[in-house]
Amino acid sequence: METTASAVEPVDLYYQRTKEDLEQADLLPPSFTVRSNNSAPLVTSFLRNWYEGKHLWFSNKIFAPEGSKQRALEARKLIDLTGDTRYERRTVCIDDLSVDVLFMTKPSIVNKRWTVISLGIRVLYEEVVAKDSEEGPSAGPLQKAMVAVNSNFALYNYPGMGANDKNPLSREATIKAHNALLEFLYAEKKPRQVVDYGQSFGGFVISEGRERRPSREGVRTITVLDRTDLQACNILWNDGVITWALNKSLGWNMSVDLSKEDAPVIGIMNIETNSPVRIYPGDRFTYTDKAVSQATSIANILLNTTKDPVVIGIPGGHNDICPDFSVLGECIEEVFARL
Repeated sequence: METTASAVEPVDLYYQRTKEDLEQADLLPPSFTVRSNNSAPLVTSFLRNWYEGKHLWFSNKIFAPEGSKQRALEARKLIDLTGDTRYERRTVCIDDLSVDVLFMTKPSIVNKRWTVISLGIRVLYEEVVAKDSEEGPSAGPLQKAMVAVNSNFALYNYPGMGANDKNPLSREATIKAHNALLEFLYAEKKPRQVVDYGQSFGGFVISEGRERRPSREGVRTITVLDRTDLQACNILWNDGVITWALNKSLGWNMSVDLSKEDAPVIGIMNIETNSPVRIYPGDRFTYTDKAVSQATSIANILLNTTKDPVVIGIPGGHNDICPDFSVLGECIEEVFARL
């Protein structure tokens, strides 16, 4: 039987240990190391160093949040540790990259279902969790989402962001980070079901890494693409032509190819509605996402091109946390039942 930190130590010791971990500005010592078989091709030492340097400088300047290490630290200090959710900060290493990971568990969730959350670019997991804590212990949307989808959560920052700020933020690094977290999850948490959840840019990370996505026999996986575009450059065009051009030149034009997905996909998009609703082919709705066009929205493409699509419409803006995950929870149960 899987145990959590709260199950093996008194609450006061859990609180003290976790508080110390969250208030550590740097990465914690590595908990798990993965060796990848997918190194970048060696050209010449000079060219490779130049290429990686270009990624590190330009990509971190464009995509990493300003002062992200300090922002991440200040946000971690605001995470409320008094509720029934238990937090566990860990470090996963892959090749020369380090990944800052946060596990969130509830004692009531014992089904060995884990949701791996890949966030949008420039989004720090610490700020998402800290904002959730503003509503009190176990009262925020993220806390309620854990109950609604009946799953423990694993969040992480992409290399180059937060405590990972010394790593290069590159297309390849984001994919490696995601897959390394999955390897760690399989090794330590022994999940039976995995929900691979990507919001906006996170959807590209999941989709582009699918050919190398770790798997385990007997573990069922589904993918959730939440407000994800067909191509990353479509979203970045809204940031201006300079960002769009740099995105293209730095090899950041990531994309989603639904024909190659090896797991069932649930799509989510912004529509005019007061609460989340299931959308079926032929339903009428008003599309409202300002960052992703309706024509290239993965959720809308699923709705119009696949058999028995599972698509959800939610209120709010492109980066807003959904206020109610009950419909997603129902859809996840439905899709797992099909497998």
